[in-house]
Amino acid sequence: MPNRILKESIRESESINVLSDKAEICFYRLITFADDFGLFKSDPVLVLAGLFPRKDYRKTQVILWLNEIANAGMIKFYIGQDLKPYGSFTTWGRHQQQRAERPKHPKPEGRVGDFFLAIDDVLQEIDIIRNQMISEDIRCPRNPNPNPNPTLAQRKDLFARFWACYPKKKSKGQAEKAWTKINPDEQLLATMIATIERAKKSEDWTREKGQFIPYPATWLNAKGWEDSFNTEIDEVDNGMARLREKYTRTEILLQLPGVQA
Repeated sequence: MPNRILKESIRESESINVLSDKAEICFYRLITFADDFGLFKSDPVLVLAGLFPRKDYRKTQVILWLNEIANAGMIKFYIGQDLKPYGSFTTWGRHQQQRAERPKHPKPEGRVGDFFLAIDDVLQEIDIIRNQMISEDIRCPRNPNPNPNPTLAQRKDLFARFWACYPKKKSKGQAEKAWTKINPDEQLLATMIATIERAKKSEDWTREKGQFIPYPATWLNAKGWEDSFNTEIDEVDNGMARLREKYTRTEILLQLPGVQA
């Protein structure tokens, strides 16, 4: 990663002056996180790991700081063509040198390049788009299974992939019986796995070390792949929206356990 430039005029910047101390530190470190075109991955988990590898900060704090910087007009967020969250510096070309011939990250182009005010809005929009894609695939599969009647070997392979994904590995024999009864194809397995991955992040499945995760046979018999779940990102989205309606930035920080303004 090339060295970045900090001009002395930054000390008198009105945009910088409105930031909290920690948001300002986040901004400086974010400059070193961006590529030569001022583009960066804005997933809070990746930003936290990239900017603060030796700090014990939380993802919710990073979300607040990113939104604070965006509200000051110094960065914007967008959805890449790969349906991942990205950000861009609004005045990058005036302050930094461009050495690379092409960016490392997707540019904000077309519909997926629409800008949003907050990173949590972007994350929520991505979730909506992905859920729409899953729904469209269920109604009209883009890659239907060419063999709707899997052979025994194929059924075993499909079940093995389901079993590897499912977090509670109990009563495998009963699960195999339920699997044989349903006889899923590739398309249904993909739907199952997508639902399981979302469920793994839900409160129901993470509570008390996964005690309330249903047995795999129970999940299959109940058509668990048709369930919906609130993921951690959804909870952050909803919580931040409610807090923004009621509190200032400082008051929001004080609402978070273990966070000091």
